[in-house]
Amino acid sequence: MDLRKFIQAPKHVFEAIAGDGIGTTQMVHTYLRYGGEKLRIKGMATTEEEMQRAANQLKDLPRLLLLLLVFLMPVPGFVGLYVFMAILLERYLGDKIRVIPTRYRAILLSKQKP
Repeated sequence: MDLRKFIQAPKHVFEAIAGDGIGTTQMVHTYLRYGGEKLRIKGMATTEEEMQRAANQLKDLPRLLLLLLVFLMPVPGFVGLYVFMAILLERYLGDKIRVIPTRYRAILLSKQKP
C-alpha cells in the first residue's frame, strides 16, 4: 500500500460506513414494501433487482456486525489480528468464505502493483 492510499484509507472507511447505513435503510424499506405487496396494499411493489440488492445487504449484516464488534472491543492487538486473519482468509480462499463486508473488501483487499 503506497502512502497516498494509506492517507486516504480513513476517508474510504468513512464512505463505506455511510454507504452501509444507506444500504441498510434501503434494505429495510424494500422489505417493508415487499411485505405491503404481500398484504395487497396498493403502491407497494418491489422489483426483482431491489429484492436482490436487499438480500445481498442482509447477507452483509452479520459480517458488518462482527467487524464493528471487533473494532469496539477494548482488547489490544485484537483488531489488527482480526483484520490480518480476515484478509489472509479472503485472499487464499477467494469466494469460498467471506468475512469482510462487501464495501470494505475494496479497501482492505486492494491489489498491489508488482
